[in-house]
Amino acid sequence: VWGRDGDELAERTLTAVAAGGGSLAVVDLATGGRLAALLSDACPSDDDAAVDAERAGSLRSGPLKGAVIAWRDEALDVLGVPYAVRDAVTTDPLGAGKTDDEVDDAAALARATCARFATDHGVALTPWRARAADGMARPSWTACWAVVGPFGTEARRVTFPPQGAGARDERLAFSTLFALWSLTKT
Repeated sequence: VWGRDGDELAERTLTAVAAGGGSLAVVDLATGGRLAALLSDACPSDDDAAVDAERAGSLRSGPLKGAVIAWRDEALDVLGVPYAVRDAVTTDPLGAGKTDDEVDDAAALARATCARFATDHGVALTPWRARAADGMARPSWTACWAVVGPFGTEARRVTFPPQGAGARDERLAFSTLFALWSLTKT
């Protein structure tokens, strides 16, 4: 249980990050920005942000400091990700590569995100990979999430059954939010 009544998971997650004075940045190579949108929508309203920005000297208040949404490896240059990691997470869409390293690559992306945006929490989502599924006409889909923070690093490979891309992306975004909330709640 992460909330009640009208609570939203993204809002509860940002509250948990902010409770310890923390900040957050995201790199999303899987959901087309769905995770960043959920978090952005949970940030203070524009009116609240303008008042807080005036006080703090920044454009936006709250713990969310930045997000990179990318589909091509060149877009990851902004994060300063080592080429070997960048190449590993953005190639091989059919999943024929080194699956044991996927989780480590996601963790490296999350750490690079923290470093680039100077935050103490970072989240990374790696691209979807089609995986053959026994007895199924369509493959299942696998991606990785990684969360880095004062608690250390947690990263997982998740597999979802064949379904529409919107449902698949939403499930990944929410499972990642839940992981971040679980690790940061006080």
